[in-house]
Amino acid sequence: MTATLSAHWNGMLSALVLRHGVTADGAVLVRRVVLVAGTGELPVEIAEVRALTGALGNGVLGRLASATVPFGRSLQQEGIAFTTEPVSFFKVTANEALAEAGRTVPGTPMFGRKALLWLADGRPLGETVEILPRV
Repeated sequence: MTATLSAHWNGMLSALVLRHGVTADGAVLVRRVVLVAGTGELPVEIAEVRALTGALGNGVLGRLASATVPFGRSLQQEGIAFTTEPVSFFKVTANEALAEAGRTVPGTPMFGRKALLWLADGRPLGETVEILPRV
């Protein structure tokens, strides 16, 4: 969805990383970000990616920790091809946390999707939930 959002907002998006770490068992990388557009850093997406650490090398995992670009662009820069398979779409009403992340007010309707991520060879990479704070 990042390429579509970049085209809509007429520019590259950057990631404000809210959380980046692995689960206690080390099996899953959890990365929570707000994607922002432009110099005013307008929030255009709130996202969480859960990637299987076994699908990524240790070097890649280390470099992702300092990345301030969207997850998909980071993977492209690493030469990792993947696809996204949307599995559901939803509407939520922003609570305090979502409203703050999206720089809007509680009660704002937001739309999103859940998607599965697949490596080019068909192995699972992980999943993501993406929410648009404004449409």
